[in-house]
Amino acid sequence: MSIDRGLKYRKVLSNAIKTELWHSLDDLSKETRISKSKLLDEAITDLLIKHGRKDLIDNQKTTPK
Repeated sequence: MSIDRGLKYRKVLSNAIKTELWHSLDDLSKETRISKSKLLDEAITDLLIKHGRKDLIDNQKTTPK
């Protein structure tokens, strides 16, 4: 069953990460006052660029889902 969360341009992600990473992300979010979602967006974007997949990012900017 899909839950409508009113998210028009975002997808809900459920995953598990190392506890230490979670605490570091939480601390960074509090220190910078940037939401974890935005920090994760930035991290995933950087990872895609690192792996030469900038084309995927460019396609997302021009094609709303």
